[in-house]
Amino acid sequence: MKRFLTIAAIVLIPFAGIYLYGAMPGNIFTETALKNYEREAVSNKSFIIFTPNTKDYAGQCAEEDKRGIRYPGKAAYALLHSQNYFSPGKRLAATQMEELLTLLNDSASYDWGELGTPEVHYYFTFHDNADKCIGVTTIDLLGQTYSYPPTAHMKWGLLNKMDRVKQIIDQK
Repeated sequence: MKRFLTIAAIVLIPFAGIYLYGAMPGNIFTETALKNYEREAVSNKSFIIFTPNTKDYAGQCAEEDKRGIRYPGKAAYALLHSQNYFSPGKRLAATQMEELLTLLNDSASYDWGELGTPEVHYYFTFHDNADKCIGVTTIDLLGQTYSYPPTAHMKWGLLNKMDRVKQIIDQK
């Protein structure tokens, strides 16, 4: 019996360590997946920002509004990913995706200012009808967000409506 327990421990302990390491935010497994989504979103060029004056924020927003540019372009569906390597992405309902995109595209949803380094716990990937990733938004538990590719309305910032985003994340 002792021999069986010893062998079981030798086999199971490394798997438990890998699982626990995989569940940590920012580990190599999830960082790689996140970077792959970011690369795909940028390479798919879901939209091109045409702004006449990069020094004028209001001008950038007005130009995006005039051209109908919204992040992330024409998304068919969105997936919510946690930083747990072993859990698959959760598909958001269409209403959840629309509400999330409304929050992200509204510059009034952000508190602007200097931010620290985020500890990403969740990220959303937005996909088109061909299942290509066209946008990625990372988010930490405090509401600090970064989106790729960025628009003037919501490049990055601290969401002041994080309670609503948490409700979207927690919905089954």
